[in-house]
Amino acid sequence: MSIAAALAGAAHVLALDLDPLALTATGLNAGLNGVTVGAPPTGRLATAVADVVTMAHAPDDDPLVAALLAADVVLAGDLFFERSLAAATLAVLRRAAAGGAVVMAGDPGRTYLPPDTFTPVATFDVPVAAALEDAPVRRTRVLTLPRPTG
Repeated sequence: MSIAAALAGAAHVLALDLDPLALTATGLNAGLNGVTVGAPPTGRLATAVADVVTMAHAPDDDPLVAALLAADVVLAGDLFFERSLAAATLAVLRRAAAGGAVVMAGDPGRTYLPPDTFTPVATFDVPVAAALEDAPVRRTRVLTLPRPTG
């Protein structure tokens, strides 16, 4: 998602993941796609190890939370597959939306996506590895979290 955001024109992207190997793969893939890795002004994509459960309880001046609150757009992918992770993700995404960010999530029909919280934007049938999923194709939705009013 982070590389796609950079290729779509984002001036700077911060990719967060709990798994450092995933971030290494992101950096390598970014280079293969012509996206410069590093902090601004030299790079367009930076990476950081982050735990959304920790971020949900961190103060606004925590460096990663501050980056989240300063973002224009926040994207989250497939984070509603476990109850506590889903609750923390929703708290973090609501915080970003309250800060003024456009918040979008990709979800392939996970159990703990909170009903009636997001607005569907698009739906795609995505081929998946049968060894990892319960079907060869998953209906995946792109959703947006409405910003709070008032």
